[in-house]
Amino acid sequence: MLLAGSLLILALAPPTEETAAAEPDPSAEAQTEPAAPEVVHLETRVAASPAGNFSNLKGRFRIHLDGNVFTFQHQREWFENDHVPSDDIEDVSNSFGGAIGQYNVGLGVGYGITDGLVVGAKLGLGFNHNRRLDKNPDNIGPDQIDSNLTFLFRPYVEYAFIPGGRFRPFIFAHGGVAGGRSVQTDSDDTGAVINHTISPTLGGGGGLHIFIIPQVSIDVFGEVDHYFTLAKTAVEIDGVIDPDLGDPDYDRAIQTTEFGVLLGISLWFGGGS
Repeated sequence: MLLAGSLLILALAPPTEETAAAEPDPSAEAQTEPAAPEVVHLETRVAASPAGNFSNLKGRFRIHLDGNVFTFQHQREWFENDHVPSDDIEDVSNSFGGAIGQYNVGLGVGYGITDGLVVGAKLGLGFNHNRRLDKNPDNIGPDQIDSNLTFLFRPYVEYAFIPGGRFRPFIFAHGGVAGGRSVQTDSDDTGAVINHTISPTLGGGGGLHIFIIPQVSIDVFGEVDHYFTLAKTAVEIDGVIDPDLGDPDYDRAIQTTEFGVLLGISLWFGGGS
C-alpha cells in the first residue's frame, strides 16, 4: 500500500525542468516548417527582362547600306568672284527621279558612343547612263549620250531617341566631299566633252530605325544637302584631247540643293544587350 501511494503522488506532481525539456515543444515544430515561397511581381520581371533594353547602341559597331528611292535637285550657276554679269543669264534647273540607288548607293560604318550617340562615315557611289534621241525629222543627227560616275564621302554624327526601343527616331548631321566624272558624246563618236567635278557638301536630316531583332534595323530617312561644285573640262576630238579647248583648272560651276528619301539596312555588332 505504501508503494502504491508513492507512485500516485509522483504521477500527480508537476513535471520538473528536466522532464519538461525532454518533452517535444509544439511551437518548435511550427518554427521548423519551410518558409513560404517569395512572391515576385510580374512587373518586376518585365522591367528586368532584355526586352526593356532591346536596342542599346552603346559600344556597338554599325555597318549600313542605303540608297535613294526619291531625289529632287535644284541647281544654279555658281560664278567666280571676278565674274562680270554683263548680259549673262544665270542658268537654273530642277530635276527629280525615283529609283533605288539612282544617285548613289552608300556603304557606311559607325560606332555607338552612348546608347543614343553614333558617329561614323559613309562612302557612296553612283552611275547613270542616258541617251537623248534626235527626233527632228528635218535634221536627223546623232543621238547625245551621257555617262556619269559619282562618289561621295561623308563623316556623320547621329543621335537616336527612345533608348532601348524597337522604334528609334533619329537626327543626324554630315559633311564631306563629293565628285564625279561625266562624258558627253554622240552616237557617231566624233568627239566628247569630259567634265571632272569636286564638291564640298554639307547637310543633315532625320528618320527612323526599325529594329527587327537587336542586331538588325531597317532605316527610313530623309536628308537635305548642299553642294558647292567646282569643275574642269577637257574636249576630245577623234580620240585626242585638244589642249586649246576646255578648261584645265577647277573653277566654280554650280551650286546644288538636293532633297532625298532613302531606304537602308543596318547591322549592329557587339556592345548593348
